[in-house]
Amino acid sequence: MEWIGLTVFAALMQTIRTAGQKALGATLSPITNTFVRYSYGLPWAIAYVVIVSLMTDSTVQISREFLIYCCIAGISQIIATVLLIYLLGEKHFAIGTVFSKTEVMLTAIIGALYFSEQYSMYSWLGIGVCTLCVFYFNRGGSGVPFWHLLMRKHAWLGICSGFGFVLTAIYLRQACLALGGEPMLSAAVCLVVVVSFQSLFMLGYVLLRERRQLVVLQQNQAMACFIGITSLLGSVGWFSALSFVSASHVRALGQVELLFALFIGRFYFGESSRFREWVAVTLMGMGVVMVVLG
Repeated sequence: MEWIGLTVFAALMQTIRTAGQKALGATLSPITNTFVRYSYGLPWAIAYVVIVSLMTDSTVQISREFLIYCCIAGISQIIATVLLIYLLGEKHFAIGTVFSKTEVMLTAIIGALYFSEQYSMYSWLGIGVCTLCVFYFNRGGSGVPFWHLLMRKHAWLGICSGFGFVLTAIYLRQACLALGGEPMLSAAVCLVVVVSFQSLFMLGYVLLRERRQLVVLQQNQAMACFIGITSLLGSVGWFSALSFVSASHVRALGQVELLFALFIGRFYFGESSRFREWVAVTLMGMGVVMVVLG
């Protein structure tokens, strides 16, 4: 059950990294902010894969199929991250994070339709509970029908961001499987390939369209390094967990991020937490347990 500890750790690191990106978003554009996540984490990713390769006798086989999966996952994560950063600028930290969590239902549906993943009725019920909690969490006020949420811009930004993270998780899982070998080594190699691609892709865009942002970035090196390290730690957790079990299980358990988001939003950003939000997180926790045990 290594994937459980890895997923909880990844969710914590991702929440902390997102908090750092929210703070950095006050001076950087969403695109350059996303570039920071990958480029400042790449050196640590390379060091990590070297350490893992020295600790195992396993080998991996890089194929064309593996590289295609990595490219799809990398681009999907870039788009999802840009949308999430923009969303965090529109709404407060905890709300912005939770809207992207519609990915639970989307991951299960896509996994079942296109990758032949099997789920019990108990798991589907848990996934439904998690999804309903997202809408309950984000109601703009008492008496607002759930479907009215779909008329709001930040709802669709969150859903699109969640869909991007769905594709990321699913194709990372497929990339790890395509490599074969020991799970931790496969995850490490996959991590380096994806982050390298993302760093080069984002660097090219920033140099062409937002070169002035690099000057601003130089003035925020400490926060950029912090984001790079926490991003790498989170990615190690996600990639490793996905090498052990299906994407739907990992993303479902990853909803513990909502609890972390509430605490950080409350104690770091000074945001007020309403009773409804704690109720939603509690119910979502029950849904996550149903998915994992189902």
